Amino acid sequence: MNQNDEKGLGIKLITSEQLKTLPVSIREWVMHQKVHSGLHKIQMEDEEYTLISLGMRPNPGYQLQVTNIVQQDNQVKVEVTEQEPTPGTFYPQMIVYPYVLTKSDVPIHVEGLSHAHTKNPQSK
Repeated sequence: MNQNDEKGLGIKLITSEQLKTLPVSIREWVMHQKVHSGLHKIQMEDEEYTLISLGMRPNPGYQLQVTNIVQQDNQVKVEVTEQEPTPGTFYPQMIVYPYVLTKSDVPIHVEGLSHAHTKNPQSK
């Protein structure tokens, strides 16, 4: 799936390059939350950022893949799967934190992970 494919559903997948252009509070939130496996949400003005994270993995062979985005009732369903390293392939031994970041103006339901954590940076 194209990492920036909105399909006109009110959701945008944020690339690592686009992350650099987001407000500092969002970038810091991503860096702190990506180490925790699960679903993390933060509200910023009228947009919701959703971070889907696998937490710590031992090499870059582990990835999080968005497999489908569909409109379902009054929300958007995002389906994700964890890709494990290809057997027989050598990867550098380095800690990685695979994640997908979305920005939306509609509620998001994620299939593939079960833990939800929500934080509003304006209510510190």
